[in-house]
Amino acid sequence: MNPFLYHWQLSLSRPLHTDEQIIPPGFTNPGFDMHSAVHLGIVREGDFFMNVLSEKVPHPQPLELEIFLTSSWQLHGGTFSRSGTKLLLFTFLPEAVLNCVIGEDRECVRRLLYAPADRECSRFLTPEIRTAAQELAAQHETLKTAYCPDVAERKIWLKLVDFLSDTARSLRGGGPETGGKFQKIIPVFAMLGSRRHVPLSPALAAECCCLSESYFHHVFKECMGISFSLYELYFRLNGAAADLAAGAGIKQIASDWGFCDTSHFSGAFKRCFGVPPSRYRA
Repeated sequence: MNPFLYHWQLSLSRPLHTDEQIIPPGFTNPGFDMHSAVHLGIVREGDFFMNVLSEKVPHPQPLELEIFLTSSWQLHGGTFSRSGTKLLLFTFLPEAVLNCVIGEDRECVRRLLYAPADRECSRFLTPEIRTAAQELAAQHETLKTAYCPDVAERKIWLKLVDFLSDTARSLRGGGPETGGKFQKIIPVFAMLGSRRHVPLSPALAAECCCLSESYFHHVFKECMGISFSLYELYFRLNGAAADLAAGAGIKQIASDWGFCDTSHFSGAFKRCFGVPPSRYRA
């Protein structure tokens, strides 16, 4: 399974997956992924770091996070923990959240879930939101033990929607308006996933979104925080890493993922993951 195609078996009728992770000291995961679902992570104990992916190579200084929120199709990863951590991870469909919110709050929530431009989480890490997130985690624990799984899941979902609505309301007017523009570039993610064109050129990407190439570049970088060319490269390297883990040969992987030869592939892979493909597989 390719990391960037994780679905967690989510649907509009079952839009939420929760995962309580116990991460050991010294844990590191240089990988990353991208998907339509959104993550809300709450650190309950210990420390948790995440690299902010950007145009910079190598990755910039990692951020220590108490809570984090990824956006739909946002690149995220490069995580590690020094002392170990207990992490509660909510993974959910953003469109399902929007179906539960009405009025002005709906627009605020849409902006929150489709605006990855605030990549350093600075607006999100306020004392009030930190407190509310820990309360949500405590409610999750209480509901999980007090009710049968199906009932607990529905009640946890409502608590999550309330948290996102309250958070979006508290941040109203403070963030970039990218949600509407994000809708314009959604077709490119389906095209990337189809692998009909590997690599996918900016011209074809713009054409599938019915946008001029220059406007596509502008909207994509505004919405996703990095250029389309770099995002597309990360997408291919992510898929290559999954194939390496599955045991495929390096030469075949380089060809399958649109690299001109193994040297080109190995160099790009090492710049991204910090190790050559042969060591990553080992």
